[in-house]
Amino acid sequence: MVQTDCAIPPVASGPGSPTVVRTLRILRIIAIAGGLVESIVFRNYIFPDDISYLEIARNYAAGRWSLAINSYWSPLLSWMLAAPMKWPGIPAYWEITVLHVILFLAYLAAMVLAERLAVRLAEHARLPQELLTTWYVTAWSIFLWAALYGVRMLF
Repeated sequence: MVQTDCAIPPVASGPGSPTVVRTLRILRIIAIAGGLVESIVFRNYIFPDDISYLEIARNYAAGRWSLAINSYWSPLLSWMLAAPMKWPGIPAYWEITVLHVILFLAYLAAMVLAERLAVRLAEHARLPQELLTTWYVTAWSIFLWAALYGVRMLF
């Protein structure tokens, strides 16, 4: 027989308490600042994979499809880079800057998706309000480490 009168802890239906909302705002600001700092620090640096993506984007922009399509590199970043390369008057010097801007925009999109995932996991786990701040700080810390350090440490 299932007992139905047991006390159920308050369920998190999104970040509701002022403390959790304030914590999420602070974490967002830290994440955006961290991404901006990395973009500024590495503005003149290009990683080996970035060179390949730029070369594939040049091929897409020039219409050399047989050289652009391959089975190793994902086409999405190259497509996003190829669009600005087709604009008239943009010198090749700005390709790295365009690359860093597109990567920063992808970082912001990943940040939004990571927060949505953290909120849904908290709802699914039925975390009590007291644990939400700890949960979000942990989730954001993992995201920041993976996005700002973990990806680049492979090179």
